[in-house]
Amino acid sequence: MSPTPPVDRLAPRLQYGPVGRSAWQDVPWEQLERQVEVFGRPVNYVDVGAGPTVFMVHGLSGNWMNWLENIPQLAREHRVIAMDLPGFGRSPLSSAELTIGLYCDVLIAMMHKLDLETATLIGNSMGGQIATKLALEHPELVDRLVLVSPAGITIDIARNPQVLWVLKTFGWLYNAGARSASLGSDPLSKSAPLRRALLGVVCRYPERLPGPLVQRQLVGAGTAGFAPAVHAIGNCDLQDELERVEMPTLLVWGRNDRIVPSGDLRLWSRDIEQSEAIIYEDTGHVAMFERPARFNADVNAFLTRTADSVRSSTAGVQRLEELARVPKVEGEVWADRRLAPRPVLAAETGELPDADAPELSAAEAAAVEELLAAEPTPSPKKVAQSRRRVDGRR
Repeated sequence: MSPTPPVDRLAPRLQYGPVGRSAWQDVPWEQLERQVEVFGRPVNYVDVGAGPTVFMVHGLSGNWMNWLENIPQLAREHRVIAMDLPGFGRSPLSSAELTIGLYCDVLIAMMHKLDLETATLIGNSMGGQIATKLALEHPELVDRLVLVSPAGITIDIARNPQVLWVLKTFGWLYNAGARSASLGSDPLSKSAPLRRALLGVVCRYPERLPGPLVQRQLVGAGTAGFAPAVHAIGNCDLQDELERVEMPTLLVWGRNDRIVPSGDLRLWSRDIEQSEAIIYEDTGHVAMFERPARFNADVNAFLTRTADSVRSSTAGVQRLEELARVPKVEGEVWADRRLAPRPVLAAETGELPDADAPELSAAEAAAVEELLAAEPTPSPKKVAQSRRRVDGRR
C-alpha cells in the first residue's frame, strides 16, 4: 500500500502539453497500423518496438492515438501495442453485449494472437478499469499496471448527465468542423475556443494543446461504442476487489480531473498493496498528453524500478530506430496529411457510415461553452458515501 501521495508542487510551473514538435509527428503510423480478427470482428492497433510488452488501453470516446505523446518514448526499450477498443476509433462494435468483461476477453484474445505471454497494461479511465479487471481475473497475464485516472470506484462518467452530454456532443461537433477544413489548414490549431469546446471536460487547458494532437484525440468520439460503454463502466464496480491486485501498480491522477475525482486515488492506493501514487497538480483527466514529459519520465522510472516483475519479452513490427530511417515525402509527413479522422466501420455492414452531420450553430456553441464553465457538483448523498469509504474502510 502506497502512503498518501506527495503533492506535486512543481507541476504548475512545468510545461503543459508537448514542447516543440513531437516525436510522433515524424513517424509513418500508416505503416504500423494493423488489424487482427477477434470474435469475428477486426480490431485496429499499432505495434512497435522490442522488449517487455506494454499494452496501452484508452478510455471512453478514445482511440489508440490518445497515447501518441508516449508511444515513441516507451518504444525505445519496450514493445508497445496500442489498440482501438471495439466500438471506438477504427474498430467496429462487437456483436455481443458490451461489458468490461468482454473488453478483457478482447485483450486476452489479442495477446494470444500476437504471441504475448504477459504484458504491462497501461490504461486511462475506462481503459484503467479494463486493465485492473483483467489483472484481477488473469494475473498470470499481467506483469505490472499503470493506471491513469482509472474508472471503477466513483464512476461519475456513468452518472453525471452534464458530463455525458458534453462527451456525446463533441463527437459530431468535431466531425462537422473537420469535414469543413481543407487538407492545407488546421482549424483547431488556430482556434483556442474550439479546442476548449471540444476537450474542456477532459483537459485542464485544452487551448494550450497543439491542434494536430487535439484532432487525433477525437477520432474515437461520436462512434457506436459510446452508449454501451457507459453502461459497461457503470456495471463494473471494482471497489471490493482492489485488495486482490498483486502486481506492482503505478497510479497517476490529475488534481483537477472532472471525470473521475482525484479523491479516488486514496482508495486505490490504500487497497493495492504494491502501489505507487502520484497526483499532478493543475491537470485534468488525461495526464498522459496534458503533461507528457512528466508522465513519460514517471512511467519509465516505474518500469525500471519494477523490471524484475517482467516475465517475457518479444519483438513488435518494427523498432523505433528503423522507423527513423524511413524516407519521408518532402514537405509532407503523416501528421500533416491526415487531418480528418477516418470514420469507424459500421458493425453491421462493414461499410462507412453516412458522412452528413449538422454543423454547429452560434447558439449551440454558446451552450457548450456555458455548460463547460460549470463544474460538475456531486450530490450530498454521493459525498457522504465517498467519505464513509475513505474514513470507514467501505
